[in-house]
Amino acid sequence: VGSGERFYGLEVEKWPVLYVETDVQQATALPRLKRIGAMPGVTFHFAPAINLLNPHPALVETFRYYQEQLGPSVVVFNTLRKCYSGDSKDDETPGKVMAAVRHFFPQAAQVFNHHDTKRKFNDKGVEVGAQEEAFAGSKAFINDIASSVHILPERVEDGEPKRSRVLHNKDQAGL
Repeated sequence: VGSGERFYGLEVEKWPVLYVETDVQQATALPRLKRIGAMPGVTFHFAPAINLLNPHPALVETFRYYQEQLGPSVVVFNTLRKCYSGDSKDDETPGKVMAAVRHFFPQAAQVFNHHDTKRKFNDKGVEVGAQEEAFAGSKAFINDIASSVHILPERVEDGEPKRSRVLHNKDQAGL
């Protein structure tokens, strides 16, 4: 979206993107981003953790600045769990988190990266258990969103994924 380049063969309009990184420290993320290369149209904001449900005044000002100066069409939060304080299994939390983002960025599509429950491997490095059902936290998160994409390791060697598959397992957006 930030570059306006085609995505999986689909036409994409160029719009500003704000990427709020709360999971990986800036010192770790910057070398990774450098290896990926330029990402035009994407602005990164690094924060150790934020609480969208009770935001610190500095966060409010920072988000106000991004809204006024950037006007992002997409806001990505990595990761969901580090964007709020509270019970991840409380069914009321998802609506509150999404409403908080709409308050700060009313025009923006919301993207939340979310980790599954911890993956389990047998002694041969083969994953055990159904990852399609491994969503961590309240099921209300998955129920309240318009679209869900699940990235799963397809092949694991020495405990590390070597290839991934992408499952588009929920769609209310007509994609």
